[in-house]
Amino acid sequence: MFENMETENKKKDYLYTQDAYAKLEHLCITRFYDRYRDNSMPDTYQRMEKELLAIKKQGTAPLFLVAYEALSGVEANPMKFCLRGDMGSSIVAYLMGFSEIDPANASPKLYSEFCFGLDGEDRVSIEMIVTKKLYKNLVRYFEHYTGNARIRHKHCSGGKERGVGISDPQIALHDYYDDNELYFGFLESSGQKKIARRILAGRVFDTVHPSSYEDQVKCRGLSVDAVNGVWEENAEELFKSGTAELKDLIAHREDVYEYLIGHGIDRRQAYKISDDVTWGRIKRNGWNSEILAILYESGIPEWYIKSCEKIVHLFPRAHSMMELQHYGYILKDKDS
Repeated sequence: MFENMETENKKKDYLYTQDAYAKLEHLCITRFYDRYRDNSMPDTYQRMEKELLAIKKQGTAPLFLVAYEALSGVEANPMKFCLRGDMGSSIVAYLMGFSEIDPANASPKLYSEFCFGLDGEDRVSIEMIVTKKLYKNLVRYFEHYTGNARIRHKHCSGGKERGVGISDPQIALHDYYDDNELYFGFLESSGQKKIARRILAGRVFDTVHPSSYEDQVKCRGLSVDAVNGVWEENAEELFKSGTAELKDLIAHREDVYEYLIGHGIDRRQAYKISDDVTWGRIKRNGWNSEILAILYESGIPEWYIKSCEKIVHLFPRAHSMMELQHYGYILKDKDS
């Protein structure tokens, strides 16, 4: 009897997941032709298709759909929320209205693989910084949620909600945390203008004096966290001594990826190395002898190799771009 119930639940789950994916795919294709009317961007369409295939493979379509329905349901103004992390590199996220930065035409470049993985193996989540009013509206929305997904509230210390877990209603029957849950996070940010002034200024900006948007993005990445090993006793010394130009300094994971590819290193190998640098594996464990040999053979300078060795963590380039856009809006908005 129980085996039959389990089989039936899996069938229902399949139908639910497939229905969510069909809706997501339809929305993306429709919006693609609205955004790119000249139909002259086959590479961008293929990029969208690859992302959708990853989402289908992962079963994460309900995450995108629930987040989209929630933001639409509370009539969220894009100026009132800021996407975080790698998700800003996604064409699907752009088409769904989670970001106003088009990854296909962004400069500096954004890559889908830093959101989904080279082969769609990285399971995604959606996290946003939201204004106080939008936060209250989203909390209220999920308190009275009537959609098809199963919603579980998550709390941080003090009992303040920081987002919701989303799962398939047929199989997530437990009260405890389910590893298969998808996460949509919305974190309230108070004192928006004060935060904005801090993000768009500081020690790195004062040292470098960025003159272009690309330089501002680089400076934001260099100044995200004082203890991540990126600026202090690393990029700062390289810049001040004239050893490296700003364009070659490591501020984001994409910087390592592009630098290695620019020196002829295979894309997959460059991705793997950039991932190891991003998460501080090189700092903790040192270089694999074979990888180190590849770096030297490819003409990667000693200062660059040493710079990678000092990094504890790198933020995605999309994260910095989202922040610059959002907090730039905040400073211009008299009502914020």
